[in-house]
Amino acid sequence: MNTFELQRAIRDAAPLSKSERVVLIMATTYLPNACPSWRSLALDTGLHRDTVRRAAYALRDKGLIKLTPKGNETTTWTFHAEALAKLPRTPKIKGGVIPDHRGGGISDHMGCDPRSQGGGISDHTEETRKRQPTTTTINEARERLGEWEAVWDKVIGHGPLPSLEELRRWRPKVTEAHISACLGEVANARTAGTVNAPRSLFFHRLKGTIGKPTPTAWSKAQVLAALRPATATSAPDMRRPDLQAPVVLPPLEETDDQRAERLKTSRAAFEAMRSTLTETSS
Repeated sequence: MNTFELQRAIRDAAPLSKSERVVLIMATTYLPNACPSWRSLALDTGLHRDTVRRAAYALRDKGLIKLTPKGNETTTWTFHAEALAKLPRTPKIKGGVIPDHRGGGISDHMGCDPRSQGGGISDHTEETRKRQPTTTTINEARERLGEWEAVWDKVIGHGPLPSLEELRRWRPKVTEAHISACLGEVANARTAGTVNAPRSLFFHRLKGTIGKPTPTAWSKAQVLAALRPATATSAPDMRRPDLQAPVVLPPLEETDDQRAERLKTSRAAFEAMRSTLTETSS
């Protein structure tokens, strides 16, 4: 079966959904060495990358193709021509009318309308659209960032709250979870007395989140609670130098004879050191 016959078999296959049909036909354009990346197929088909991936996995589970991942983010597609040839064909009725497989009724077919060729399988595009998170506009992000200004003043206490653009220079794709978690760590450090520059520590922690999973978000109340000092009933942290009792030495008391003996011993040690240095230099 050549490429043209393979594409005709895919076009006339009844059990394929719209996304499966489009992805499968587009993958055949890479023959004889079909090894496109998911990004390339998404750009070619105009579908979301997750939709393309789901359609490909559905085709693989039906035994129509074989997917072999490669090391350079591409996947080798192997088409099972015999399985594709055995698929039920979309009935061609004179007059341009075919049964609607989704509702059981009759739908108009104008020759090249892909919507009339959809089978009883659900469309993966709708599933992808439902699973996409709601996007936050730039104005909404700035408003949510401004709500942390009071917390920033209490935790950092030096300089105004950075703008969204400044935070993105330190950490691209920064979220509210990153900001709140870093403020919580700075608050804990200030309570323990282990930080001298809270602003520098905040940006250091923010930059350290690059390449790591999104941390657990802190609420404003949790950050302020971490900033409060320890209660009077809790045991003091004796590792802190400001909480350790200072060592006060008693004043030196000696008699005249003791002072003379101490000076004599010091002078003898000094003379011995000077003679040793003289011999060494000569």
